[in-house]
Amino acid sequence: MLHELIYDQLKTIIDKVYPGVVAEAEELPYIAHFNISNIPFADSDLEGSKMDVIRWQVSCFHSSFSGVTTLADSVRTVLDEYSGSGHDVTIERCIFAGENYIYEGNRVHHMAVDFEIRLKR
Repeated sequence: MLHELIYDQLKTIIDKVYPGVVAEAEELPYIAHFNISNIPFADSDLEGSKMDVIRWQVSCFHSSFSGVTTLADSVRTVLDEYSGSGHDVTIERCIFAGENYIYEGNRVHHMAVDFEIRLKR
């Protein structure tokens, strides 16, 4: 599955990587990742789409701005232009699509890093 393949890549950066929502009491720093949208890529033949275009978000959380920026930069380095196979899926190409900084309060800094993943079906 796709989330397992992404998880494997993110675990090279930090031990605390979670699919989806993270418990509020989790100790910083950590990463959460999830699928934002999935759009089948329509091609010209009538056999159906052979690729999905998936928007994936990796949310980095840290107690400092410099820490969250460093974590987000590491995520971009690991995933931007990544291609590979595993867990019964093949990522044709993973492309950095942008990032957004959010101050969550209580000294929690959040950087949302978005990617567009072309997933071969």
